[in-house]
Amino acid sequence: MNLLPKAVDEFRSRDYWDQFFDKVGQEAFEWYSDFIDLANVLCKYIKSRDEVLVIGCGNSTLSNDLYDTGIEHITNIDLSDKVIKQMKKQNETKRSNMKWLQMDARKMIFDDNQFSVVLDKGTIDALMSNRSEQVVSDIDQILQQVDRVLRMTGRFICITLAQKHILEHVSQYFFNNKSWLLRYHHIQTSKSFALPVFAFVFTKITMKNPVCFKIVELILFYYKLHKINFING
Repeated sequence: MNLLPKAVDEFRSRDYWDQFFDKVGQEAFEWYSDFIDLANVLCKYIKSRDEVLVIGCGNSTLSNDLYDTGIEHITNIDLSDKVIKQMKKQNETKRSNMKWLQMDARKMIFDDNQFSVVLDKGTIDALMSNRSEQVVSDIDQILQQVDRVLRMTGRFICITLAQKHILEHVSQYFFNNKSWLLRYHHIQTSKSFALPVFAFVFTKITMKNPVCFKIVELILFYYKLHKINFING
């Protein structure tokens, strides 16, 4: 079964994702890393009291797994109305507190500062197929919306393969905008995968002194600190 689009631009198309989830059916599709691989990092940064937004949720079990650990205030959005209806039906009884909304992450309708955590697993990777003007514009719109809906001290957690162009663009965006603490966790996965998986964690903070140093951490295999760079903001 071929799930890849004929052209990378189709990743931004609602029709493509509706057809994608038609082909996948009821079986959960995980881009990379199961919850068991991500649990240590996610549970470090997400607590039961948090209001969590998952963008590009698809039919991944990630939100279900978080919910079952006691993190119940979760809102899921996806461009595909088909997968939203499917996931809502699957979870309406067992996980009744979760919300499922068809929505474009570039044009969110949530209030400012509504969430304490925004979580993405593979959405930015899928959309940022290259550095064309249109693609960069789409990614910047998503990041602007994440910034807007995320309250102070909130965390944006991005599960990614950290391809060079994505690492550079997303990191530079948060490094240049307001005050953010940047952490990069290397995830040790149970499955054999050609590329390493990372969790980018961007924390929205207030700095009393605008000339404070910004902090970038690279953490290998969780809690094994490789190095800390203090970069003058």
